[in-house]
Amino acid sequence: MLCLSLSGTSFSQQEGFFNVYEDQDKSWLVAAAIEAHDGGFIFSQYDEHHDSKGELVKLSSEGNLLKRVVVDLFPSSSYNYSFVKSIYTDPQNPDLYLAFGQNMDVPNKFTRPFVIRFDDELDITYAKEVELPEQYRALESASCQMTRDGKFLVVYDIRFEQRRLYMLISPDGEVEKLSECHQDVGLVLGNLFEHPQGGRYGHYRESFFQPPSPLVRTRLFTLDENFDTISFKEFTNIVVDTLDYVDPTNYTVQTFAISNHCPSLKLLDDTTLLIYECNRENKSSTNGSSQHEYSTVLFKTDLEGNMLDYHIIGSWNDHYDLPAGLNSFDFAKNTLSPEKLLYTCNMELSDENHYYYYNEPNPIVVTKMDESFDVVWQRYYSIPSYPLRAHYILATSDGGCLVLGSGHKNDHYDVFALKVDSEGSVGMDDVSACPYLFYPNPAQDRLHLQAMAWKASTCKASRQGNT
Repeated sequence: MLCLSLSGTSFSQQEGFFNVYEDQDKSWLVAAAIEAHDGGFIFSQYDEHHDSKGELVKLSSEGNLLKRVVVDLFPSSSYNYSFVKSIYTDPQNPDLYLAFGQNMDVPNKFTRPFVIRFDDELDITYAKEVELPEQYRALESASCQMTRDGKFLVVYDIRFEQRRLYMLISPDGEVEKLSECHQDVGLVLGNLFEHPQGGRYGHYRESFFQPPSPLVRTRLFTLDENFDTISFKEFTNIVVDTLDYVDPTNYTVQTFAISNHCPSLKLLDDTTLLIYECNRENKSSTNGSSQHEYSTVLFKTDLEGNMLDYHIIGSWNDHYDLPAGLNSFDFAKNTLSPEKLLYTCNMELSDENHYYYYNEPNPIVVTKMDESFDVVWQRYYSIPSYPLRAHYILATSDGGCLVLGSGHKNDHYDVFALKVDSEGSVGMDDVSACPYLFYPNPAQDRLHLQAMAWKASTCKASRQGNT
């Protein structure tokens, strides 16, 4: 660490496009985002305390806050909580947006999904609650994807009952298929996807067990057109034995359940899946004691879950690297390269207790790589004394990406937006993209400068046919 003597110096962390929106009166989190047709961005935000209506937010292309709209669709009902889960371009009208969300009456444990359409001004032009049978009132966490023909593919957790509900919902909010499943106990929902061949679905999810063995079984399920399970593939531990700076004799990477860090999954092509996941790294120290860290891992599998390749993104230096909460990677758009480049996002914490955020600055880590997992660049972004929590990464049409999340301050969260170009820059005058932290800000007599580069690294390990 380097300490410089200064006099009345202040550095801005928010030039370019690294903006914090501090006019929030709740603990806001980001659920979904999309590029706006007329430039800029639209995202949805919600209160983690389950006591207010969710909002749609419009940003300009420079990151300026243009509009916030409360999604209060059915004021005559008793709903006290709502949020928009997913946002897409409307396949029936490309000038509009199609979104899936849910209303909740939290005290009475009542939930009802909804579908909305809205325009670039965030004016809602269509809204419909999804009609479900009476026994499906206590729905909770959900995962949603859009099919090739523009329908919502949804899986819900049925609260307190260790059951799931699969649904296929039309753009107008009509239930076309519905199936209940009782497999697994104690689970993180993960992602659904539609098989490229059609007529089948896939579901990557986790089931976990209570201490003293709180490890997770991760499985990729193949479902038929009625959501009945055809087969599944269970992932076993990945043994990392290619690292020359750790003891390879007792080092494993194990999937581990972490609240609010559901895995991300997307189709790379018609035969390959990418899965972004959180892992716990167990190793033995020289004195025989057990140690562990957290890292993130990017799997490449075939559609049945057979491992083709993987890439570890981790600190290896007593830090904890966790994936972004909802959408941890996206494919770069409008690239001139024939390769399918992708952006990944995770956050680095200095303490294992990741449920709490301290005053020291923890960085958001963005990595750009090709489909072979070769790293193009990796950048760290941070704000001094402002712990950041990444929720969502969106590849943008200019070849860059947008990261959305929250910063913990005064016992609540302020939403932030970080926009970078294809090289990871947020502007020539913005120091937040450099590999250093500085504090305090503003500085009076002394400025502390701390290098970031030592805190994290990446390694690539390939195992053909290993699960």
